[in-house]
Amino acid sequence: MECGVGIFTYDLICALLELELFNNSEKDKIQVVAVSNKEEYYSYDERVVFDINKQNFKDYHKAADFLNKSETEVICVQHEYGIFGGKDG
Repeated sequence: MECGVGIFTYDLICALLELELFNNSEKDKIQVVAVSNKEEYYSYDERVVFDINKQNFKDYHKAADFLNKSETEVICVQHEYGIFGGKDG
């Protein structure tokens, strides 16, 4: 089963790169923070720079710290019911 959020993310990155908004060195700056279920193995693209275990609340804080310390200028948050851990996830 394919992940709709993953497909959207991939298509969004491809579309941004097609717009030629980035020079060659900037193309490598597009990065992804993934939310995953640690019970399953995912073979991520090299653009995934941080992986959040959806059941580990501290991982969300670590990801926020990671992004705050980075040179990130734009963040696109995608939501799908059940993607985040916990009873309300």
